[in-house]
Amino acid sequence: MRARKAYPTQHPDITLRTSLCDSWRDRSWKGTLEAFLLAPFFMASLYGFIPLGISFSMVNFTYGVRGLDPSYHRQLLAWIFCVAAYSITFEILFRGLLLRTLLRRFTQAKAFILHQGVLMILLFAAWLKWAHAWETMGLLRFLLVEHFYQIVFTLFFLRTGSVWGTAFLHTLFDFPRFFVLNDAVGPFETLYFYSAATDDFYWLIAAMAFLVMSVQYAFLTSRGSREIPRQGAL
Repeated sequence: MRARKAYPTQHPDITLRTSLCDSWRDRSWKGTLEAFLLAPFFMASLYGFIPLGISFSMVNFTYGVRGLDPSYHRQLLAWIFCVAAYSITFEILFRGLLLRTLLRRFTQAKAFILHQGVLMILLFAAWLKWAHAWETMGLLRFLLVEHFYQIVFTLFFLRTGSVWGTAFLHTLFDFPRFFVLNDAVGPFETLYFYSAATDDFYWLIAAMAFLVMSVQYAFLTSRGSREIPRQGAL
């Protein structure tokens, strides 16, 4: 019996070549262009919890100590390249290599679940390291939000087939949260901080991530995946 596909594909007869050399290559220039054009939109959407939180008085803002240091402003440009290098490495290893290897051996649905399972293990390890800094948010909401973020990146990759475009989105999203704006109780020293005025603010963050994830899923199922997984793979 033919395995049921999780998503439609544009060229089901093409088999992916998954190797280390293939892990950094984009599937097509059209997918790369699409990824770089859509990345700013999805990045802004993921941060939609900030204007909504302000509108409903769910969040407060604090000016960080580093924001008063002019030398830190000059260092931000260098940190952009550091975040970009990290994002590129992450996407090559976990999307370009790991996910493509799984897609070669399994259906998209199975590959997707296995891939996200590996990422969940990494997220839980990150929680153990910084648990003291995220006590307000809690383990459940931390894993839920971060899991939604990774699904957003994965769906973006499956749609565009672009490692570099996904790395660009990853950079656009991670740089502000690591160096510009983050939770006051979090582990990162940023220019600005926000603090939840109500506990519901953390659920708002999860809701925005889920909304972006749903939009991407709808787009993927309607337009197809440029990653072109092998049809009927076991």
